[in-house]
Amino acid sequence: PQELRKFVFLGSGSVKGLMTFDPEIRKRVKFFQNNLAETPYKTPLDGYDLVFCRNVLIYFERKVQEAIVHGIVNKVLNSGILIFGHSDSFPSNRDIVSIGRSSYKKEVKTKAESISQRRKRILIVDDSTTIRKVISKILTADFLIDESDSAVAADIALDNNKYDLITLDLNMPGENGHSWLTRHRKAGLKTPVVIVSDSSPSEAEKVFGALEAGAQDYIVKSRLQSEPEKIVELLKSLTETRDTYLLQGHTFRPFVNKRHSPRILLLGASTGGPEALVKVLQGFPKPCPPIVVVQHISPEFSRAFASRLAQLSGLNFSEIEEGQVLQPNSLYTATGDYHLILKEKQEKLFLLKSNEPKVNGHRPSVDVLFNSAAKLPVDSLSILLTGMGKDGAEGLFNLAETNRSFTLVQDEKSSVVFGMPKKALELGAACFVGDLSAIRAEMINKINGGK
Repeated sequence: PQELRKFVFLGSGSVKGLMTFDPEIRKRVKFFQNNLAETPYKTPLDGYDLVFCRNVLIYFERKVQEAIVHGIVNKVLNSGILIFGHSDSFPSNRDIVSIGRSSYKKEVKTKAESISQRRKRILIVDDSTTIRKVISKILTADFLIDESDSAVAADIALDNNKYDLITLDLNMPGENGHSWLTRHRKAGLKTPVVIVSDSSPSEAEKVFGALEAGAQDYIVKSRLQSEPEKIVELLKSLTETRDTYLLQGHTFRPFVNKRHSPRILLLGASTGGPEALVKVLQGFPKPCPPIVVVQHISPEFSRAFASRLAQLSGLNFSEIEEGQVLQPNSLYTATGDYHLILKEKQEKLFLLKSNEPKVNGHRPSVDVLFNSAAKLPVDSLSILLTGMGKDGAEGLFNLAETNRSFTLVQDEKSSVVFGMPKKALELGAACFVGDLSAIRAEMINKINGGK
């Protein structure tokens, strides 16, 4: 139809005779290969409203046909439609009913069943009955909950069920949480794991060790009561189905500052950030400009985080003091509940602390740092890494608009949560997009004068 032709582009020259669609259409389409005889199916989405499988079953033996239909039905949402070929000899399946013309509907048996199938399942592993009850109370409206009071019980639960997320206590009798997590990650467990921890400084080392072992994030026990909504939001973000964000159709900003010479590196991160920052900065080559990091982290853990990052990066670290001139080969980050604001005076850079209200729900906020830098006539590298929400995206855009900051954004595949990087991409704030190794390489290239 004529009104739809604006979405279709016909090729010319070397691609004459070919056609393509508007990027907004292309990014909604995903191609992947699969073996219908293998279960469980691995597909880009966990559930589909409509599945076509026409004249395929006829090529398989009856036993394989039954397995294929069972696998397809498991991928169809309640009330979803399956359409098979008229020639297919269709094996029976109790979860679907015929609606005529080789078409079937997945029946919703009860309202409770429907809700159950849509909700994600979480395993709470903690030897404290009180903590398990508190977590369960917070999550029960949004998730299906199973509980285990030990590593042994958690092993049994994993054998019997598939979970979308696991909360894990590190201090349990018998096998501790760190050992349990390490063992299961080595065995191939892919399920996101969130550590539930006390807020003591000594506990911070255990938490960071668990993050190195493959945990995605952590929750401080004292915040279970004070910030339940934020905890639910975090766990939902970690269990969301990935809708692969195709970079085609998204124009990266051209960077035309030929005299660019970064005087400072600015990094922002949230969920998944502690380990992402380690991978980007570990053993960072010197000489390098001063590096300022904003990581959304509990104030109780901020000092331990700063110390760990400085040690692994090999950079110098000192507490932020008013009027302190930022030095090369040095790392700066908040060690408490305050924002960081970049200032310049007599061509010297320094940081101010601010107790102004939270921005985007955070203090320190990435946007506060980035926006303060955007006001200065200073060349920089600005990097936005994995994280929930949108903090830092607007600030990164404002930095990019100055044409004095080369902006880098972490890609979806390597992000624990793609919220902040995705928002930056949607705003058109990124000059460069890549995984952590690519970002590190590009940072070093730009520091060394690369184009």
